Amino acid sequence: MYNFRYNIVALSFLILLSLTSCDKFLDIAPPEDKYVSSEIYNNENTANSAVLGIYEEMIRINSGIISRAITLNCGMASDELSNFSPLTNVFLNNNIPTDNNDINNYWSFLYSYVYSANAAIEGLDASNGLPEALKKQLAGEARFLRAFTYFYLVNIWGPVPLATTTKYQDNQNLPRAAVTDIYKQIVIDLKEAATLLPVGYNSEKIRADSYAAHALLARVYLYMQDWVNAEDEASKVIEPEIFSPLPTTSTAFLNNSKETIFQFKPVNPNNNTWVGASFIPSTSTVLYPVSTRLLSDFEAGDERRINWVGSVMSNGNPSYYPYKYKIRSGGNPLNEYYIVLRLAEQYLIRAEARANNNDVEGARSDVNVVRSRAKLPDLPVGINKEQCLAAIMHERQIELFAEWGHRWFDLKRTGQADNVLKPLKGQNWQTTDQLWPIPALQIKANPALKQNLGYQ
Repeated sequence: MYNFRYNIVALSFLILLSLTSCDKFLDIAPPEDKYVSSEIYNNENTANSAVLGIYEEMIRINSGIISRAITLNCGMASDELSNFSPLTNVFLNNNIPTDNNDINNYWSFLYSYVYSANAAIEGLDASNGLPEALKKQLAGEARFLRAFTYFYLVNIWGPVPLATTTKYQDNQNLPRAAVTDIYKQIVIDLKEAATLLPVGYNSEKIRADSYAAHALLARVYLYMQDWVNAEDEASKVIEPEIFSPLPTTSTAFLNNSKETIFQFKPVNPNNNTWVGASFIPSTSTVLYPVSTRLLSDFEAGDERRINWVGSVMSNGNPSYYPYKYKIRSGGNPLNEYYIVLRLAEQYLIRAEARANNNDVEGARSDVNVVRSRAKLPDLPVGINKEQCLAAIMHERQIELFAEWGHRWFDLKRTGQADNVLKPLKGQNWQTTDQLWPIPALQIKANPALKQNLGYQ
C-alpha cells in the first residue's frame, strides 16, 4: 500500500512534469536544473517518488486521456456507447477536427508520460546510489509505463514519433515512426520489464509487476498477430493460477478482485473512479448510454447484462449505462480502483491465439472459462476455426465493453471496422476515421509530422 507524498526534490520534479504536459512533448527543452538527472535516482525516497509520480499523473482527471477519455471516446467511436452531450459528438460521429482541443491535450499528456518514463530510465541507468533490487524494480516500472503509453498512442493515431530519450535536440523534429517500429520498441520494453520486475510484490496491484508486463505483452503480440508468443505470454499469467478463479460478475471490479492483474489507484479523495463518475447518472439523464446494438448482442441469461448494465427511467423509458463500476462519487472508503489488466482478457487473448494456430479445442476451453463466469453454456463441441474466432470476437465485445477502447481497437485490428460501423454511422463513417487526426498544433510545432489521411 502506498500514497503519493513527495519530498521537496520529487515535488519539484513533478512540477516540471505538470508544466511540460501542457506543451508539445517533442518541443520541450530539458530543464536547466538537475531534478531530472541522477540526483533524484541516487536517493531511494526521491527515486521511488519520481516513478510513483508517473502513475499519479496518468490517473489525474486533468490528464483524462488515461483516467476516462480512452474508455469514453473510443467507446463512442465504435458501436458500444452513445452520447447525450453535443460537445463530444465529434467522437460519436467520427468527425474530429484537427484543431480539437481535447485531441491536442490527449496527445500532449501522453507524450508527457513518455518524457517522464524516459527521464526515469535515463536517471536509473546513470544511478549508482540505489539498492540493486529497487533500481531494477523502478526501471522495470518505467519501461512498462512507456510501453503502456505507446500502445495507446499507436492504436489511436497510428504512426507517431518514437522518442526514447529526453534529449531535446533528438526529439524536437522527430518524424512519425512506422507502426512496426513502435511495436518493436513496446516489445523490447515489456520483455525487459518482465525480467526486471518482481513477482507480486504489490498486494494492491497498483504498481506494475512481472505479471502485468507479461499480460500487456500478450495483448501486444495478439495485435501483432504473433499467435505463438501471444499464447505463451498469456499462459505465463494464467497457468500459475494467481488470479483465478474468476470472481462473480458482481465483484469483478472491486479493488480487491482476485482477477485484477494491474489497476490504477484513484488519487482524488472525492471519487473512486472517474469512469464510474462519468457513466453512472446523478439524474434521469444518462450521459453515455449503452448502444442499442450492444444491448441486443447480449445472450439471454448472461449475468454480465444483469450486473454490468444499469438503467434509469427517462421520460417513461429505460435508459441504460455501463455499470461495471458501482460508485459514482465518494472516496471513503476506496472500494474501486481503475482496472487496466485482468484475467478474463488473458483467457480471450489465448483463445484467439490458439484458434489462429488451429488449436480450436484449446481456444474453446479458454472461452468457456469466461462464459461459465457469465452463467452461459459452453461453446459447442466440434465448431470450426471460423466459428470459434467469431465466438471469441463476440465474447470480447461483451466481456470487455466500456473498458479501455477494446472494442474500437478490435474492430480496427481485425479489419471489421468498415463492415460494422458504416451501416451504423452512414455518411459519418469513412475508412480513414479509424485513426484520429494528428493535432494541428503539433504539426505546426513540428513540420516533420504529417497528417493522417482524411484530415485537412
